[in-house]
Amino acid sequence: EYVAFKEVWCNEFAAPFLNAFGDDSRVILMLRDPRAVTASNFASGEKYPVLFLARQWRKLAFVSALLKERYSDSILLLRCEDLVSQPEENIRRI
Repeated sequence: EYVAFKEVWCNEFAAPFLNAFGDDSRVILMLRDPRAVTASNFASGEKYPVLFLARQWRKLAFVSALLKERYSDSILLLRCEDLVSQPEENIRRI
């Protein structure tokens, strides 16, 4: 009944997923503060260039906003920091 993915690029597949599985489908799109993304990247040892990270974040933020506008009843847009700072409220939303 539930499928979950934790990959940066999954936001780009939300529209095909919703189109394939119909009106009963729901998608949660998580956005993380770009500063936290950068700090996590540096801590992981991967160290992608900052310009790459900024462009990737900008693309994902744009795609997420567009999807929320287009599929408003099927998409929950959630900031990672909000989930961490207010877990009970956001779990209820989910």
